[in-house]
Amino acid sequence: VVVGVPAIYLAYATSILPDTIGVAAQNCWKVAKGAFT
Repeated sequence: VVVGVPAIYLAYATSILPDTIGVAAQNCWKVAKGAFT
């Protein structure tokens, strides 16, 4: 299992989740089109 969280919560999620759960960073941008996610 991998949990994708917003980048600002990456350290927090890593600190509270067990080692058996992976943590991935997620990022987004305010415009509708493009490679922003």
